[in-house]
Amino acid sequence: MPPSPQMQKRKKNQIFEAIQGVGLDPRGFEFEDSDADVRLKHKWSKSYFIFGGDAGHYLGRYVVGDGPDWPYEVYSWQPLMTRVSGWLKDVKLDLDTPDLWAAAGRG
Repeated sequence: MPPSPQMQKRKKNQIFEAIQGVGLDPRGFEFEDSDADVRLKHKWSKSYFIFGGDAGHYLGRYVVGDGPDWPYEVYSWQPLMTRVSGWLKDVKLDLDTPDLWAAAGRG
C-alpha cells in the first residue's frame, strides 16, 4: 500500500472528540501520525488502534486490553470512525471492569 499523507486536522479532531465522547481523557492516549499509518495507543493498557490507507480504503488492526489482535478493512472515513468509536467504548469498558480474581487474591 502506498504511504498516506498525514491526517487532516479535522479528522484528528474527530478522533479527539470521540475519545472525550466515551468519557476518556485524550491525554491518556498517544497519537502517532506517520506517512505509513496512524497509531492510537492507550498509555496505561495494551489497547491500540492502527490504520493506514487512503480515503477510499482503510485497513489496520486493533487490540482491547489483553484481548486478541483484530484486523479490519473499511472503505470510507465514516465506517472507520464507527470502528474507532466502538474500540474506544470497549477500551473504556475494559478499564472500568475490575479484575475480581486479582481482588480476591489480595483479599
